[in-house]
Amino acid sequence: MLCACSGIVIRYEPLITTLLTSANLLRSSHDESRIEDDLTIRVRYKIQQYIPGWLGDYDLDNNILLVNTKTPRLPVARLDHQVQLESCSKVLAVGRIFNSRKLMATSGLMKDTISVFDQEEIMVSSCKISKVGIGGPLIDVDGYFHGMNFYGVEETPFLPRSRILKCLRSFGMFGYVF
Repeated sequence: MLCACSGIVIRYEPLITTLLTSANLLRSSHDESRIEDDLTIRVRYKIQQYIPGWLGDYDLDNNILLVNTKTPRLPVARLDHQVQLESCSKVLAVGRIFNSRKLMATSGLMKDTISVFDQEEIMVSSCKISKVGIGGPLIDVDGYFHGMNFYGVEETPFLPRSRILKCLRSFGMFGYVF
């Protein structure tokens, strides 16, 4: 296994589930600007059960990847809410360890700073996650989805929901404005 990421179910159509995760799954271990050749995607479904996944749309600039898989109906994250996070709002970064399926969560606060990645639309929380949390959701205490986590040593940068929705619309996934 080259890379493992957490993910979020964002769409279900009969027998096809779409997951949002980090494009780190695609990147070559030798050159991050290139896509890995001969990529095999395995989605952990149940204890000791793996389902093949296939590559959906991706955006390397925003580090977004959509993975499709065939599964029975799964709950879908609501991306269309209007709840806004304020600076110092309590948040949770969630991820799952691929092999053991253990759920990991850490709490923190929304920060009012821009990430060290120097991109205007990357936000930061004080949650401290390990690399297994990359691609996992950042949620508030009421369970509303606010972004997708990346990895940082001292804090957790995340791509905000508004930027994710922009990317999904550019993929043609959501044809309406939230």
